[in-house]
Amino acid sequence: MAHQKLTPDHEKRILALAGSGKTNRQIAADLATSGLTVSHTAIGRFLSRTKASRADAAKNVVREKLVGGLTEDLDRLELEASRLAKMARKLGTKIEDDEATAKEHLRYFRVVDRLAKLTDLKLHYAGADTPDDDTKDDGATARVLAKIQAMLDTEEPAAAPTIQ
Repeated sequence: MAHQKLTPDHEKRILALAGSGKTNRQIAADLATSGLTVSHTAIGRFLSRTKASRADAAKNVVREKLVGGLTEDLDRLELEASRLAKMARKLGTKIEDDEATAKEHLRYFRVVDRLAKLTDLKLHYAGADTPDDDTKDDGATARVLAKIQAMLDTEEPAAAPTIQ
């Protein structure tokens, strides 16, 4: 039997069937009803070959969707952070003046915790929570830290460290 080449329409149909949860055998049977004879193993090979590009396409669709609403999400986060900061200032003033109830103390700590989480989130997505590239480190930081540690380890006051 002569091999038939998959057309772009056949490929789209295979991908649609695979995306709907059909097995390779079910896809092969479905194609056979339309006059195309393809083995389930050939379907499996095709899906394996296209897996990486399909995953990349799906990731791009998700990224595009996320990017579309990103500025609005960031604006909402900023607004919420501003609101929480205002609340923290009010509660902090009450606490300083010894006018806060136990409930207000607890609320204050929750508000501060939320602000810290928002800040961490912003730092994370800004890339500021990742360590800097240390490939250019000439060892100066390690030398200073070693001298400070040596000063802390001695019981008598040491002279100020010199940085080389």
